[in-house]
Amino acid sequence: MITLVTVVTVSTMTYSAYADVSGFLSTLSSGSGAGSGSHFVFTGNTATVGLNFSVQNSGLYPLSIALACNPDPNVPATCGAVSVSIPAGSTQVVVFRLTVSDLTKLKSLVSAGTKLHLNGTADISLEPFATLSVNFDLGSTLSGAVT
Repeated sequence: MITLVTVVTVSTMTYSAYADVSGFLSTLSSGSGAGSGSHFVFTGNTATVGLNFSVQNSGLYPLSIALACNPDPNVPATCGAVSVSIPAGSTQVVVFRLTVSDLTKLKSLVSAGTKLHLNGTADISLEPFATLSVNFDLGSTLSGAVT
């Protein structure tokens, strides 16, 4: 009996992970999911970059997504932490914001050749079974935005 339960659990978990990854990758590759897009808002010496994307949970288990970044005190930029839990069979828009509080300082850092680092983390969980955590650096994105 334990073997049957194990086979069913592993099978449904594998199917759910496959369905979630397939749905997420198709949304990213098409770039046209409902609510997908980006926008820039400039107010004086401050800029906000917004990234919205839809995540469809086609799997059998809840899908949890968390995005955050660890600000470097030398870089005048922060991001808003996002955490969403998407029930099976649902679609939800994820909204991620990056704010540059001093564009002049950021531009002078880039002009001086300073390496910018704004470390981010993305956690994607197939609740309650597994979590994938990816670390990335948004510093090159900031450097490219002001040049």
